[in-house]
Amino acid sequence: MTGVCVVVPMYRTATTARELHQRLSAALDAETAVRFVYVDDACDQGSGDAVVALAAADDRVTALRHRTNRGQHQAIRTGLRATSGAEVVVLDGDLQDPPEAIPSLLAALRRSSCDAVFAGRRGAYEGRGRLATGRTFKWMLHRLTGTPRDAGAYVVMTRALVDAILARDSRRPYLLADIAATRRPTMSLPVVRRARPIGRSATTSRTRVRLAVGAFGAIRESRRR
Repeated sequence: MTGVCVVVPMYRTATTARELHQRLSAALDAETAVRFVYVDDACDQGSGDAVVALAAADDRVTALRHRTNRGQHQAIRTGLRATSGAEVVVLDGDLQDPPEAIPSLLAALRRSSCDAVFAGRRGAYEGRGRLATGRTFKWMLHRLTGTPRDAGAYVVMTRALVDAILARDSRRPYLLADIAATRRPTMSLPVVRRARPIGRSATTSRTRVRLAVGAFGAIRESRRR
């Protein structure tokens, strides 16, 4: 099994899809086998049409579409199921996560004994309130599991880790918690995250609280096994 697969959940990202794919392709130009999996999470603002257009223009692209909105992390899980590469990259589709960091993340993964390398979040990419609540949650998760405190949903993973995640019965998936629950070694590499260039995030404070509750529940469950 060889190659790199890139999974991108898409919601309210129709305007960034073309630039994102161009930058991903350029960043991974040195790789011999690359596949892209774009997952439209039933967006009503054109993300579905955008990913279908990418698939029509590039035979390396797989376009998947949810019939109903299921959330970012369900979209990620759908994308992971469609991958077969030895290494898998996950990042957001709104250009906050710079594709140009992927080669450095892959290099760090390949020279380490870890199963995941996170893009450690740096920069003023959100308002102070959202940054503070996010960092508090990540600190708690770090204390509980050892997951890097600056980890997010921009990450490169080994095939073994992806398979371990998919083997879990996760009713409320949250990628960071699902990785932590496998108890496999992880690390992070600092990457500056940009402010969202267009529009606003679909992740509300209520969604963040629900994800946090589900995350800690999943970790408690894994410790009982």
